[in-house]
Amino acid sequence: MVYRINLSLNIYIMNIMRNILRFYRMKDWIKSLGFSILGLSIFIIDPFLLFLGLIQACFLFSFLFSLNDFFDYLIYKEKNFIGNLINKSVLSKKLILLLCFLPLILSTISLIINFSISYFVFYILFIILSVEYSLPKVRLRDIPIIDVICNVLFFSLIFLQSYFFVSTKIITKLYFFLFWIIFYIFSHEIIHQISHFEKDKKSGRISTVILLGKERSIYILKFSFLLPVVFGILVYTLFVDLKLFASIMVLSNLLRFFYIRNFNKKLDFEKSRNNLGGVFEGFAYFILNIIT
Repeated sequence: MVYRINLSLNIYIMNIMRNILRFYRMKDWIKSLGFSILGLSIFIIDPFLLFLGLIQACFLFSFLFSLNDFFDYLIYKEKNFIGNLINKSVLSKKLILLLCFLPLILSTISLIINFSISYFVFYILFIILSVEYSLPKVRLRDIPIIDVICNVLFFSLIFLQSYFFVSTKIITKLYFFLFWIIFYIFSHEIIHQISHFEKDKKSGRISTVILLGKERSIYILKFSFLLPVVFGILVYTLFVDLKLFASIMVLSNLLRFFYIRNFNKKLDFEKSRNNLGGVFEGFAYFILNIIT
């Protein structure tokens, strides 16, 4: 009897945890914690601060993704987990909105524990951008060109916020990683929009790719892999301490360029988006941060 009660309780708790992860879309942003890890690992300091900084990134991503899903449903009736909760009257809209803001409220704990002006600036910018990205009327997500810029800014701000969470010193490596993140997320978002081209076209949403057209977007995508190659060569030539980092950047983007050049209308762009090797490149940078 006791065993059955414990088993039922464990199943109940697991279902709650699963629903929490689905509500905050952890599956969609978990890999993006790598940008936070990079920022936190440039300077090896107190492990507690590294852990706290990573939790902070989790809170901010949870806030961003859940808020976006909430307004996606309200505006477009887009099918998502939060929309299902509202349709089935499981939770009220007010309670769901409160749950969307809960991670943001919790994030103030880390803010207070390890406060600095530099960190606070990027933290506030991320919050403002998160709200304006999803909020009706403002809705930056639905403005072509701006939609891509916003996605680049989100991950750049997570990186910068994490960096300044553990250090206030600005070094050359900071600019190197920032450049990499900007171009990696830019190409990632263009492929993402190409994969949703038909869906966005039917819904009437005018994304950057819809505005530019698929063929032109693919051309821009290919070009976006060549700029980091040029940048990497310059870094390799000018900065001795970044030669290994630059070599990885050049090699990774050359591989992406040759992979992407065969893109055509029949390719699975969503699958290709996950095959850009960003996790491997980021992990290589992380290892170099640790050993150099």
